[in-house]
Amino acid sequence: MNRLLFACICVYVPHLAEEYFTRMYDDPIVAFALAPFADWSVRHAAYAMFQVMLVLSLAMTLAFAAGRSSRNAVMLVLAFSLTCESHHVVRWLLSHHYNSGLVTSFPMPVLGLFIASTLFRKRRIPQCSTTSFSRWASDESSSV
Repeated sequence: MNRLLFACICVYVPHLAEEYFTRMYDDPIVAFALAPFADWSVRHAAYAMFQVMLVLSLAMTLAFAAGRSSRNAVMLVLAFSLTCESHHVVRWLLSHHYNSGLVTSFPMPVLGLFIASTLFRKRRIPQCSTTSFSRWASDESSSV
């Protein structure tokens, strides 16, 4: 799972950077999603968003550390999130225009589907034990 989580980070960081530098925050979909915060002061909205993201990050960290079933749940949520990034490609196909985040979104749904298939495949196939003491050791087979 550590390798798959690292892969998530490797595709999300450039994607978030592309969205930031191409002004995704001005996108109509994002503007609609953030509309409930429109009446708040900028500082109030930013602080509330920071608090929510911190709580979600801590909860995800705790769940990932808690063990196999909760770790799989976190990875399944990430797989779903990555797969949903295909909206960039769908929007591009429908409009024939670039949208913020398009370039870096292409590998994301592929990785999301790979993670989901790995999780469901692991559920059916019993795992062999590993003896690695590396902090990067994975609880998945060495073929993944």
